Amino acid sequence: MTSSAKNGDNIVPVPRSTPNSSPRWAVVATVKAPLVDIAGFAAHHLSLGAARVTLYLDDPHNSNISPDINADIAFLQSHDKIDVIPCDAAWYADQKWPRHNTHQRRQMFNATHAYRRLDADWLAHIDVDEFVLPAIQIEKILANVPSTDALVQMPSAELLAPHPPDTTPRFFKLTPRQANQPSTVREDIYPTYGLHLRGGYISHIDGKIFVRRGLENVTIGIHSLLYQGVAATNAHIQNTLRLGHAHAPSLEIFQKHLSFRLSHGSYRKRDNTDFRLADIIDYLRETEGETGLQHLFNEVSAATPTLVAALRQHNMLIEHPLDLDRKIMDIFGRLPPSGKENNGQ
Repeated sequence: MTSSAKNGDNIVPVPRSTPNSSPRWAVVATVKAPLVDIAGFAAHHLSLGAARVTLYLDDPHNSNISPDINADIAFLQSHDKIDVIPCDAAWYADQKWPRHNTHQRRQMFNATHAYRRLDADWLAHIDVDEFVLPAIQIEKILANVPSTDALVQMPSAELLAPHPPDTTPRFFKLTPRQANQPSTVREDIYPTYGLHLRGGYISHIDGKIFVRRGLENVTIGIHSLLYQGVAATNAHIQNTLRLGHAHAPSLEIFQKHLSFRLSHGSYRKRDNTDFRLADIIDYLRETEGETGLQHLFNEVSAATPTLVAALRQHNMLIEHPLDLDRKIMDIFGRLPPSGKENNGQ
């Protein structure tokens, strides 16, 4: 457990407060997904003790996502700790700024909007396909954050898709750095593609954040807290509080989102130098088609016995069954109708 605050860093002033042995925490997400996915996200965090879950519906009247948005909202708001905000034209008409063109900017706007109305001690800004995975009670973790630190960084753990006959999402992998392993183990674990994947992930390796209440002049970013427009550095790095990212929970979902992620999402190539995931996907599409994409997915993202054993050998495996249907039943008393698959970004 460390703090990154140093002389010359971008330090957010943290107001003095009375120590709280059981701080309240909340979650905010901008969502564009079927009801069953949103309900699972909310139920998971409420089951961990969240004081509030605030959901901004990014495209509420998209019939490809939900045939009856009013019924979806009613289902979610049947729990008194869930707030649902449909981000439609009427809502934006009441805001200071019009609707941003990119989903990343809309996420930041919504998270900051929620933060300014926060009635808890901490706020986690995450996505609908991300799940906080605490090793101990979250309140205990947050209570021990140094009083000068403005935020907590949660390292990400990438979900492995269940491999038949297992159908339960339970395994998450870490990067070599998180497990104190040399980066060269990527090539041992992922012999075909490891050299070209940051941390061995196909999703982001940057994790997400919890932000302390009461900070001034801040904007909630995607992976960071911005203070006066620059990433804040008085951050607490907490390895007992990881972020489970269900980025590609099946081959079908991986393939479904390829085009969007390559053009607008997390697979976009930021430069023209190193051979990275976008180049791998382009090459496999051109040379091997669906067979090549399936080989990539099976080597790096499926919980095959081979991959699970290799990750376990290098202390890069976490087992944490999500059990979302049970949590939905516990929180809502019933399962929502099954919808179309996740439209995550």
